[in-house]
Amino acid sequence: MTNSTTDSIDATLFGMPVRTGRWTFARAGMLMNVCLGAVYVWSVFRTPVA
Repeated sequence: MTNSTTDSIDATLFGMPVRTGRWTFARAGMLMNVCLGAVYVWSVFRTPVA
């Protein structure tokens, strides 16, 4: 059984082929989590350092 949306030549994600787009989406999510985590750590440790 095949999935016609992922096997189709026209299937895109963020304007890229599905295979490339899903990794871009995963990397963007990881980058967002790192940035949010950095802001959180800064807000938690700001008071003890000062």
